[in-house]
Amino acid sequence: MQHCGRRPAPSSAERSTDCCGGCEGCREEPSPPGRPASPPATDSCSPTPPNYAACLAALGWDTLAVDWAESAVAATRDRYTDLQPRLRVRRLDFADADAVARELPPGAFHLVTMRLVLAFLPDKRAVGERVRRLLAPGGAWVVTTSLAERLVPERRGIGVSAEEVAEFTEGWGEGAWYDLGVGGVRCFVLRAG
Repeated sequence: MQHCGRRPAPSSAERSTDCCGGCEGCREEPSPPGRPASPPATDSCSPTPPNYAACLAALGWDTLAVDWAESAVAATRDRYTDLQPRLRVRRLDFADADAVARELPPGAFHLVTMRLVLAFLPDKRAVGERVRRLLAPGGAWVVTTSLAERLVPERRGIGVSAEEVAEFTEGWGEGAWYDLGVGGVRCFVLRAG
């Protein structure tokens, strides 16, 4: 398969941030030493382009995409058929602690990502605990979210407050954050201690 042409073929350094999500021209080189050839990852509720799950699968991750909306699951499954079986898609409401515990094995993921969804999940602290249970030792939770304080008043509901940031980052052994410079968006990278 050739590069899709939807975007210029990315350089090796750009692949992780500019993936079109499906063509060989956008795929990353083999995994670095110490990481499984196809490390397991899950992306929760990030179905809109760019689809994080598709990008992870194109980069070599064995990826499970989950979303509460059947329409988002179907759209992701249909759009990225060329990434299967590396990309699997399942309907799952991440806000439902019992469903997450029943359907996702503990310690099974090296990476859990959430893009622009955490603000809509109740009980950020519980979400953080749920993710920590899913991560393998050394695994990371990458959360990309708008910060409510940086948004205009009528859009603050799509961001997390400083109090909510404190809730979901509590109990992690190490972490870093990066301002993405677009609309008050920040990326948090958290690892269990």
